[in-house]
Amino acid sequence: MIIKTQLPYSPEVRNRIISVIRKEKPDIVFAPDPWLPYEAHPDHRNAGFLALEAVFFAPFPYINKGDLEKGLTPYEVPLVALYYTARPNYIEDVTDVFDVKLRALKEHRSQFEKNWQQWELFIRIVGMFYGKKIGAMYGEGIKVLPRLLLHVTPFAEVV
Repeated sequence: MIIKTQLPYSPEVRNRIISVIRKEKPDIVFAPDPWLPYEAHPDHRNAGFLALEAVFFAPFPYINKGDLEKGLTPYEVPLVALYYTARPNYIEDVTDVFDVKLRALKEHRSQFEKNWQQWELFIRIVGMFYGKKIGAMYGEGIKVLPRLLLHVTPFAEVV
């Protein structure tokens, strides 16, 4: 099995995400935290940066002008939520769906086929760590930010 990273960091990919945002008009966009220390997987970093840039640029009519011709109007996503983060500011109780999460992750065979038992233990420990903080069995740490804090602000890290 050949494993390649597939998600290029490019304006073309970012613009496709902008188009999806303008079409769907979400209240929140979830993405991996691209600033997670020691994150070695380029797809995770690229996905995070692309999503954040798309959220930031989606309200500007001069970005991705072809959307206007398709009837997709600029749209401002109020919030972003970064998962796989080292600095969560919100913890969600995921006890009821934790087994679903594990089954979904296990399907990622290219990454977990030979070492799933180690990863399952690690994922359970992280879930229990965050769960304990909110009095639940399992929790998911998330960094939630308003769009306003995605540009020229020193406060996003401490929110």
